[in-house]
Amino acid sequence: MTSINNTNPLSQMLNNAFAKLDRNGDGKLNSDEFKTFNEILKPGVATDEQGKPTIDYSERMDHDGDGMVSQNEMNTTGLLMRLLFAIRA
Repeated sequence: MTSINNTNPLSQMLNNAFAKLDRNGDGKLNSDEFKTFNEILKPGVATDEQGKPTIDYSERMDHDGDGMVSQNEMNTTGLLMRLLFAIRA
């Protein structure tokens, strides 16, 4: 798994949240794992009539376009404060 700088509390919180979402431990969030991420964020995010977020977070977070979100991509997105409070260690 990718090692991300743990020198500050925010980085530690992001890493803990990512570890909880990455159920298979491969260092990336696949589509099923990302569904959990979306469910956590949904209460604080604008949704359409079907309850889906109006912003595609996976697209915004998947910087390299491989269809998965790595720990580094998650840590550098800047959309995750709600996630941190929902998945506290």
